[in-house]
Amino acid sequence: MTVEGVTPPPRRLEEAREVLGWINARIGDLERELQALKTLRVLIASSIPGETQSMQDIESLPWRPFKDGGGEWIFEDEAGQELIELLSKQG
Repeated sequence: MTVEGVTPPPRRLEEAREVLGWINARIGDLERELQALKTLRVLIASSIPGETQSMQDIESLPWRPFKDGGGEWIFEDEAGQELIELLSKQG
């Protein structure tokens, strides 16, 4: 079976490692780009008066886990003003 844009499986172990390395690097690049775009989307949406952040927008922020595993945190400048105000009101 041939898929457009996909090369056939490598025949040598060295080729397989090279292709796997390229795939892993590409996935990493795409994940970083996706995270940057999601953050940019949230930042732009939060700058528009009356625009609300959906749960998907909030979940797409670059949250970092606490070392003890008891939740997550985010830098204030990455959260957006609306989320900061909401969390401040809730204490």
